[in-house]
Amino acid sequence: MKARIMISLLALLAIFALILTNKVWAEEAKKVTILTDFGCGMLDGNGGFAMVSGQNRAMSITTRDGKSMLTCRGNVAPNFSMKKPAVYNFANTGIECFTLFGVTREWQEVVSPSGEAILQCRIK
Repeated sequence: MKARIMISLLALLAIFALILTNKVWAEEAKKVTILTDFGCGMLDGNGGFAMVSGQNRAMSITTRDGKSMLTCRGNVAPNFSMKKPAVYNFANTGIECFTLFGVTREWQEVVSPSGEAILQCRIK
């Protein structure tokens, strides 16, 4: 009889440990923040300011260790005189990238000759 009680108690403890472990894993997974569908300020093919908004245009991901990546996509005014993409960053513009999670100098935007632009900003 005592052996059955001990086995039952051990089984209950094992089930409780599994439930607790799964709860901790679920809490850790919640620490990732993903934001989508907001507007972004970008540069166009001529270096001028362009506002891009609309569905699936922007995404920001922040991990539990505080690292953040902002990605914006959009169609901006092209520079038809250029045969290759325009590449912008802090080094050649002196402009910082302002995100929902902070300001960074670690960014790059590429604008194709047809005006398709991708901006990425990283915050550590």
